[in-house]
Amino acid sequence: MAVDPRTNKVYVADPRNKRIQVFDSNGNFLTKWSIPEWGRSYGFEDLAIDSRAVRLYASSANMDAVLVFDLNGKRIGSVRPNPPTKLDGPSALAVVNGKLYVLNMAGNRVSEIDL
Repeated sequence: MAVDPRTNKVYVADPRNKRIQVFDSNGNFLTKWSIPEWGRSYGFEDLAIDSRAVRLYASSANMDAVLVFDLNGKRIGSVRPNPPTKLDGPSALAVVNGKLYVLNMAGNRVSEIDL
């Protein structure tokens, strides 16, 4: 789950149903975004918002990648760390000072990606 501090919208990862749901600050459903790559029971997909860049990052353990969306649900692409570092079951995410930190379930380590 992630909250956009500018709008107070709440974004909820729902990997079993292959979607991200969006709610207002009162809990009212606004919309949903389809994520076809999700759906397998493998890991814990997470969300993080970079309000300065107006981007939402969604981990995808099945793809070993982090998907990138604008805050209207348009998929922009994906990000990965610079080689030789690889993502391995990415789950928890955090955006801090222009960097995305990704917890890798396999190997118990954190990867850093410059945004």
